[in-house]
Amino acid sequence: MQTGFTSICSLLLERVAKSPQTTSLTAFDREAWRSWTWSELQQLVVGAAANLRHAGVQPGDRVVLWSENRWEWIVADLAIQWIGAVGVPLHASLPPSQVKAFSDHCGAVLTIASNSNALAKLQIDQKQAESKCVYRFFDNESQQTRREDRLFQLDEDGQILADVPDYEAPAEPCNLDSMTTILYTSGTTGAPKGVMLSQRNLLSNIQSILEVLPLYTTDVRVGFLPLSHIFARTCDLYTWLASGCQLVLARSMASVFEDIQNSHPTYLNGVPYFYEKFFRQAQREDRIEDPVWLRQQLGGQIRICNCGGAPLPDHVQRWYDSQGVTLITGYGLTETSPVLTSSSPSQMKLGAVGRVAPGVEIRLAEDNEVLARGQNVMMGYYQDEEGTRAVFDGDWFRTGDTGVLDADGFLTLTGRKKELIVTNGGKNIDPSLIEHRLLSSSKIHQCMVVGDRRDFLAALIVPEAPSGDDEPSQWRTLAERQLHDLSRYEQIGCVVIVSEPFSLANDQLTVKGSLRRQKIEQDYSDSIEASYQQARRERKRR
Repeated sequence: MQTGFTSICSLLLERVAKSPQTTSLTAFDREAWRSWTWSELQQLVVGAAANLRHAGVQPGDRVVLWSENRWEWIVADLAIQWIGAVGVPLHASLPPSQVKAFSDHCGAVLTIASNSNALAKLQIDQKQAESKCVYRFFDNESQQTRREDRLFQLDEDGQILADVPDYEAPAEPCNLDSMTTILYTSGTTGAPKGVMLSQRNLLSNIQSILEVLPLYTTDVRVGFLPLSHIFARTCDLYTWLASGCQLVLARSMASVFEDIQNSHPTYLNGVPYFYEKFFRQAQREDRIEDPVWLRQQLGGQIRICNCGGAPLPDHVQRWYDSQGVTLITGYGLTETSPVLTSSSPSQMKLGAVGRVAPGVEIRLAEDNEVLARGQNVMMGYYQDEEGTRAVFDGDWFRTGDTGVLDADGFLTLTGRKKELIVTNGGKNIDPSLIEHRLLSSSKIHQCMVVGDRRDFLAALIVPEAPSGDDEPSQWRTLAERQLHDLSRYEQIGCVVIVSEPFSLANDQLTVKGSLRRQKIEQDYSDSIEASYQQARRERKRR
């Protein structure tokens, strides 16, 4: 695929040239909602870029961006690219020790944190400060901080004050294959790796997405997924620039449902957990059969909902379809910028993750592992040649996922190679299949199946409505009903009741909502072993 785009920043320039006074971005700014036109957004980016250059950042330098979603994140990301530097976004939930480790690994010359409190947590000493400048976004709560410790200082009109003359045009990359960003993977199946993506990687994927799911200047989208993750960064942020629609940045995950109702979006990107919340709420309120309830909850104007990050349970997709809401599924990885496949409003299939995106090629290896190639596939892992070689078969990228391609070209994922459970009986079991079956029960909030090198499977279950009267035997009975048509070795032999939900806060979920299986199994190892022992005793008595 030959992309017609020349750089991410050129998307902004093109939009300013076409519609300078049209609203581009709406976000919560300190105490109130505020909107910026495309022209005003460019001015913010230019001012931030000037301050970055004044701080000594040069083309090719790595700049860490550690923050929750906010309008300044967007401006900073574009400003970093404007001067030809390399952005390294880190999830806001990461502990300071890991932020330091990633900053050191990539050789960052600058760290941009969300506020002075975040900087205090980093505990940068003077020796480190001499080699690493650290900024916070804007002067909001303290006049005691040094001027040079602020990336954004705003005038009375909310514009960024720059220390040097404006840079009217962005620094064009030496070529489309120059590194634009490093993203550290979530590490669900091993140590995190720094994925290097180029302008070509990102631009080709933007074009692929818009060919399958076109956006219009009249569209309104609410962004709430972490911008530090490639899903939101490409599918929310950069496609917004390319299409010229309006982006409303939700205040937080806690307020997203209210923000959606107030913003009346036509387009949403989300993960399965987000869409399941509406399904479960409808169950609680007995609104499953209400034909207008879901559309009202989504603001009343929804055109397309797009789901990625993890497999979507079939029963959720069926319900959205029954409510007249188009819910599109897709698939990709950080290493592929991210989209590899996507459904479309006219081409959807239950259980599948769509057809191969334009400009992407997919084939299956002998063991059914999904292999991909295209201009969207990463440059490699930063300073990890061995790790890079391990995930490539020639020019084909090994995704680590297994799947099936049907005659119509739809891909259905069947598991993740490193997550497959191999029982003592030699049976290979995909835990996600069983978990999806269990989660179709309104009584189960979350669950995870274990059983590697065991005689039978166990399920860790987080009840939807925890009760002190919960008995494992009751949940085993429920599991039997949910899994009645599966084989004997796919049944649940024992249950561990988990009182605390899996979450980002306890490091048991990734940013995109995937289970950190190794971490969860380690955290509950004693309870799992006790449950197995109890189940073995019961089996002997039978």
